[in-house]
Amino acid sequence: MIVLSKKPAISLKRGKIGARLLLVTNFWKCWNSIQSKSNHITQIDGLTDEAKIAKHFAHHFEQVCSPFNEALNHDLSEQYKAARTAYNGSNLRVTEPFDVNLLSTIVLDMKNGKAAGLDRLTAEDIKNSHPVIFSILCKLFNQFLLLGWIPPAFGISYTVPVPKCDGRTQTMSATNFRGTSINPVISKLFEMAILHRFADYFSTSDDLSLAL
Repeated sequence: MIVLSKKPAISLKRGKIGARLLLVTNFWKCWNSIQSKSNHITQIDGLTDEAKIAKHFAHHFEQVCSPFNEALNHDLSEQYKAARTAYNGSNLRVTEPFDVNLLSTIVLDMKNGKAAGLDRLTAEDIKNSHPVIFSILCKLFNQFLLLGWIPPAFGISYTVPVPKCDGRTQTMSATNFRGTSINPVISKLFEMAILHRFADYFSTSDDLSLAL
């Protein structure tokens, strides 16, 4: 298993993502689980030692998650500062934007059978819990917005390398894999609630030079 420990979102500086991969003893058990039974990848960029492969993936995914360059990072930072200066506040007057109905609806729509995060919790765990859990999470999430703070653990996940191709070869490169981050389910629920409630306040752009 490859574990990626991301810096908490509140400690990220200038958009840089610091990452650290921790090797555990059952590396190959998790590694083999993402391959078909008829295929077995034994080399990554010429490396065969599991510890070296894990470190190689760590370096690869860290580079992939880094800003494209310092100039772009600086430009995006300046765009944010300019927008922040002209910000006069929101017309949102709801003091508690999250409610039990919203959270329960989101959880019921979550797919079952997904991998658990490092906290070992899944959507099924929430679905099978006492209904009072939605009231507790509702109060918790509203406090996050009120205080402008989220738990550092929400920024911790582990990354599983998934082959981009069918892997019908025993030798592949790290560039042939995409990193799939497995986040805590409570963090996912909070993010989905944010997107659902504040969708009108968000915008996106295909132009990376304009995206914040």
